[in-house]
Amino acid sequence: LARKKKMVGDRMMTEDKLVLEKRLRFLYRRFNRYGKHR
Repeated sequence: LARKKKMVGDRMMTEDKLVLEKRLRFLYRRFNRYGKHR
């Protein structure tokens, strides 16, 4: 049970990490675009 819970937790953590990375990449892209125009 603990092992299953840990696996699910790890998967959730990795998914959150991927979402954060995507969000950061998107923000960086927008920031860079505005920076270049300025």
